Amino acid sequence: MALNWPYENRGGYLYVDGVSALDAARRFGTPLYLYSENQIRRLAEAFSRQYPKTRILYAVKANTNLSILRVLREEGAEVDAVSPGEVHATLQAGYKPEQILFTGTR
Repeated sequence: MALNWPYENRGGYLYVDGVSALDAARRFGTPLYLYSENQIRRLAEAFSRQYPKTRILYAVKANTNLSILRVLREEGAEVDAVSPGEVHATLQAGYKPEQILFTGTR
């Protein structure tokens, strides 16, 4: 499976996974972050297929967005959390405690 670029230029306007960034900005305001759910799923699937014995642990500190965490959970990824807030976010995203590696801080 090829990892297709999720961004397109359509008549001078940015589209992400077929969604107009301009329309999204008008609807939700700016600044606005758009993430490609399809790209996240493709990457997770590619790692799992290429390295079937590998355990994917997403570092929650990189991004605590619940939607992203849910997609990663659905794709079989577990998480690495370093704070109680990160653990709380992962639980909200539907992770089970045994899917959370809590490394904490000193």
